[in-house]
Amino acid sequence: MSHLEKLISHYQNALIIKPDSASIHSSIGNLYATQKEFEKAVYHYIKSIQFNPSCGSVYYCLRYALLSLNWFSTSNNTTIIEEGVLILRQVVNSQPDFYFASVVLGVLLEHQGKTNEAIACYQSASYRQTLLSHPQLTREFWNCGQSRQPDFLILGFPKCGTTSLYAYLASHPNVLPAITKEILYFTHSTTKNIEYYLAHFPCITDAKYITGEASPSYIMFPNIAQRVFNWFPNIKLIILLRNPADRTISSYYHRFKYLRCDNREIEYIIARSIEQVTDTLDKFVTLLKLKTEPVEFMRNILKNNLWMSDENEILSDLIGNLYIYYIKEWLNVFPENQILIVKSENLFNNPSESMREIYDFLDLPDHPLLEYPNFNPNSYSSISSHSRQQLIDFFRPYNQQLEEYLGMKFDWK
Repeated sequence: MSHLEKLISHYQNALIIKPDSASIHSSIGNLYATQKEFEKAVYHYIKSIQFNPSCGSVYYCLRYALLSLNWFSTSNNTTIIEEGVLILRQVVNSQPDFYFASVVLGVLLEHQGKTNEAIACYQSASYRQTLLSHPQLTREFWNCGQSRQPDFLILGFPKCGTTSLYAYLASHPNVLPAITKEILYFTHSTTKNIEYYLAHFPCITDAKYITGEASPSYIMFPNIAQRVFNWFPNIKLIILLRNPADRTISSYYHRFKYLRCDNREIEYIIARSIEQVTDTLDKFVTLLKLKTEPVEFMRNILKNNLWMSDENEILSDLIGNLYIYYIKEWLNVFPENQILIVKSENLFNNPSESMREIYDFLDLPDHPLLEYPNFNPNSYSSISSHSRQQLIDFFRPYNQQLEEYLGMKFDWK
């Protein structure tokens, strides 16, 4: 058995002793999500909420697992979804101020094909969230009959600081955030109803205020740039780019944060994956050019074993960090003055200056914060200098292509 399977077995045995333990159900759900068995993850997250409705982090895990079912499952277990709807309705009724429960209920309802009910859940959650931050504005100007379009999108790439950037923006008095940072509509949702997407944004149309979301995965899928442009031709895009060597390691550890990772094993995997990447990249680029819908694209990736092929795979991180293959489509579709590219290291090391540039890009007055915390930290041990140099050498020609294409210097070392 793999280490992951042993952990699952351990927790399953623990459930025999304590079947109503929310924390055990949550832990099993996390492990199944790591293993990409999202239907089983959904079951245990719902059970965790049933036994402890107050654990906020489980709701975020459940929402992501539900959205991922569209990629990894061709049919839903209706019994699990129905049970989830019943439990989440109880939470919403008993804790009306806990607006994120309405968000997750909306995702469950969408799995049942109840799009209008899901939209009502999102609008209710958005109203409650906006009421907390802007009570007077919400009471006077809320109009649920008039949808609000996003003014900005924060794109690519995961582990580049998008969570922190979105939190900094959300703290600005003229920014009304969406009900969740990553809506993931263009990658994970199967509904074509644009009102479903717009329901995630506050229904206040005063031009003094702006709203938007941050779904880094959008940039990594074909055809999404054109879809976004078709709906929102004036939207502004912020693209975060981090040293791909650092992002590779951070992404790997983040994906398997519920497992113990041995550095020596990771360093072996790096060397092995670099040797394999050329043939895999050719196949991946071929799939990119097909310009299929996101769900079909991801299923093709999985079928061809090109993405997250096993629990120790870093190959997908190498391919995911070849920014030049993803960024071109967006720059070909959108005007240059609607795109701001930010070096993640600048945001990490001098956030006040980076935020000033971003505020200016969004036509917002500067709003310095007292502090700029890291909202999605990822703690892990450093890899050897030899393995890091292998990554730097691998990414160098692709980084050079990116710099030449953008006319920017990143100086990643």
